[in-house]
Parts: sequence; structure tokens; C-alpha cells
Amino acid sequence: MTHNEPKHSHMINFSHRLKILKPPLKRWLCLCLCLSLGIVSFPPQAADLSFLNLGDRVRLTTSDEQSQVEYLGHSLRIAARLIVKKSKSLPVSQLQNLDERIVKLQQLYNADDYDYVLLRLSSLAAMESIKAKLDTLPGILLIQPDILQLQHKSTQTGVDHAGATSDALAAYRLFNQGKRITGKGVNVAVIDDGFSLSHPALAGTRLVFSYDTVTQTTNVEPTLASDTHGTKVAGILFASSERLTGLVPEANFIAIRQPDTWTSATLLAFQLAKLTQADVINCSWHTDWLLEPIKDVVDDLAATGRHHKGTAVVFAAGNQGREVAVNDTEAGILSAIVIGAVTPAGKLAGFSNRGTSLDGYALGTPILTTAPKEEYQMFAGTSLAAAITSGQIAAMIAKEPDIELTEIIHKLSEVKLPAPR
Repeated sequence: MTHNEPKHSHMINFSHRLKILKPPLKRWLCLCLCLSLGIVSFPPQAADLSFLNLGDRVRLTTSDEQSQVEYLGHSLRIAARLIVKKSKSLPVSQLQNLDERIVKLQQLYNADDYDYVLLRLSSLAAMESIKAKLDTLPGILLIQPDILQLQHKSTQTGVDHAGATSDALAAYRLFNQGKRITGKGVNVAVIDDGFSLSHPALAGTRLVFSYDTVTQTTNVEPTLASDTHGTKVAGILFASSERLTGLVPEANFIAIRQPDTWTSATLLAFQLAKLTQADVINCSWHTDWLLEPIKDVVDDLAATGRHHKGTAVVFAAGNQGREVAVNDTEAGILSAIVIGAVTPAGKLAGFSNRGTSLDGYALGTPILTTAPKEEYQMFAGTSLAAAITSGQIAAMIAKEPDIELTEIIHKLSEVKLPAPR
């Protein structure tokens, strides 16, 4: 995904999408729009900030009045915004009225026993002193700056092959009593850089919800020439044409465009997936550095999603050919379903990451899928493997709606073709 900071945001008319949504989601989206901050920043100023992340003390210092910082080899950008995890007992109004330099507040993610909210501040320089005030409040569980970091699209570069076929997906299609399972009735969310829904193979997709976290509209079309990743994932899952058939073309598609890695945007994307009752959330990506708020919400979805049966949050393991440590990146979240890549012969692909947090493997070598501008291109890497596995899980849920996440993970471990060796 790209790491460009959005320049602006827009208010839009949601009526044509909100009609299909249940009242709680309507109310929540309206609240977000009323309190919405967008993803714009005030001019950067020098600031020092210390915060906890997964038990480690992190200290960030901006210099030369720039919000660009380095931490343990990670290139980051921070904005004049704080991500705050609070208990349910702490009123939002108490945060809003804490300091006049808190400009606005936005709800980001609601769990059963905590909430994540975003505080927009008047300047970076105000961040540390406001954080100190927040630390004195009972019910404050975690405070971090809103962080942007470079995000990996876990794909291998491919090119257009007009004669290529998608027969490789055949090995992953699931059947019930000889009839192919198409995913009908299952809600599959994809969080990615955009979706070319005008593509002929995607035109018939059962789109039930769409949202762009940057523009705050329902238009999820890619905006940059490099934004091809989400359309490729969508083809693996939902395509329906003579040339290409996805794994679950009749599943309900929840399209969430989130082309950057701001913590606030990622939390919002997961909240939208939760509110639209996603059974499966495909994340064919990972960042360089796992931030605690992201782990929290993935843990919450795995524990309480699907009426406590567990939402399957699927991450790509990554293509760096290295061992992934627990809680190193999103691929190290133990409650997530993390997928590595294998070759058609069933051997672990040399580029695929590996580690104890991985739950399974799928094909990672190039196959045909949809691309923007009504094109077809090859797609590969652990992004492909994660998309394939998301389709398999959706088919499992279509066959057994009451299946629990633990059983899904067990079934993935039993997949014999292909399996690494």
C-alpha cells in the first residue's frame, strides 16, 4: 500500500449505501461523519513523545520541525493526533473537555470492554503535555501517536499474460456433495488500496458495502496507477466471467479502501468490517512494525466476531524470505490467520516468510487475476496465498455457518494440496 498522506477529505451523501445497513451501523457512520477529522495534519512542529507499545517504551523525537522520524530502522511519520484506548466507564466528553488544544474527537473502534478514540490536537508540540494529562485519568488504557509507516504489499511483481488461465485456483475450490461452494451468504471484507469494480469480471460482484477511509466516500476505485493490489485480490475471490472465476463469486463483498498505514485509518477499517458483520477479513499486506492498537482489534475480532465464533482475519506472511517473530508485524499476531506461500510442487517458496505464527500455506506463484482498466494481470506472493485462503475460509463458513475460528484453523492445517515440504 502507498504511504502518501491524504491531502483532504470530503463529506458525501451515504443514502444509497446506508439503505442496506442495519440501524447501529447507520448511527455509527453518521457519528463518524459528524465528528470526522479526516486524515489531514497541521503544519509539523518539533515534538518529543514517549509511549508504550506491546510492553516496550518507545521514544520518538522530531527534528527540524519535520514530522518524519526514524525508530529502530523504521521510517515513520507522526501527526498531531493521539490514539487513545479507554475503558467504557470513561465518558468521551471528559476527553473532549480535558484541554482546549484538543480540537476534535473521533470514535475509531468499539470493543465490548474498551474503545479506541482519536484526539486531534492543535499542534505536535502539544502532544506530550496532553498525553501527560490523559495519563492522570482513570480508565485510560493506552496512548500512542497516530503513526504512518511504509506498508508492504505482499506480492511478487507480475506482468500481463493474455493467454494465461486461472486453472491453478481449481485445487482450492471446495465442494459439498459434488456441488461447488460459491460462498453465498458469507460476508468477506477486503482492506486494500482500491477496487476497480467496473472491471467486467467484477461488475456482478455482490457488493454490500464500500468505504474509502481517505475520501470518506463510498467510491473505492483506485486513485494512483500503482493502486492495483486490491483489484487483484478481489479477482481471486469474487471474479465471475468466462475468462476468470474467483473462489467465492457469490459471497457478499465488503470493500474497504485504505491505501495508507495511519493507525487511525486501520482501526477505522477494522471497525467498518466489524459493523458490517464480516465473517472473513482479508489483509494481503503487513507493515514493518506491529503497533499495539492493531493487535488489540485483531484479537477482539478473533474472540468476539461472528457472535463470538470468531472472525477470520487473514494476513499475508510477507515476501522477505525471513523468520517472523511473534508480534513483530501483523504476520506475528497469534489470533490472526497468517498465510505463507508455496510453489505448485508444494515446496515452501523461497521468498515466503515463515515462523511459528503461520497457520497455513497456499499457492504463491503467478496466476491470472483482474487488474484496473479492465485488464488481467498475473498475481503472486503471499498476497495471493492470503487471498486464496480467505476464499477457502469463506467456503468453509458457507458450508458450516456455525463453524468456530479454532476449527477453521484446524481445517487449514489439514490441507494437503499444496503443503510445504
